[in-house]
Amino acid sequence: MQVGGLPLIELNHLELQFLLLNDFRLAVPVEELEAYGTMLVQFYARELVAQQQQQQQQQQQGTPQPGSNATATSAMQHQGDPPAQNDRFTPTHT
Repeated sequence: MQVGGLPLIELNHLELQFLLLNDFRLAVPVEELEAYGTMLVQFYARELVAQQQQQQQQQQQGTPQPGSNATATSAMQHQGDPPAQNDRFTPTHT
């Protein structure tokens, strides 16, 4: 089953990481939410560039390209955890 184009297991993983980053608080300051959103966009942009470079290399080598529907899943598998841990996001609350 997919939700918004993402496999359910990946969506669950992303939701858990989001909750962990916010210490399961129900009210999150707008600044923290914006910072997290910015990190997600930056993470996606890096992965998109890396994937495009990989596809260009494969085209030059004549290697068949993988399906484009696995972009988000493969990006998360190659990076391990979501961007918060990779970018060392530190919440601003005390």
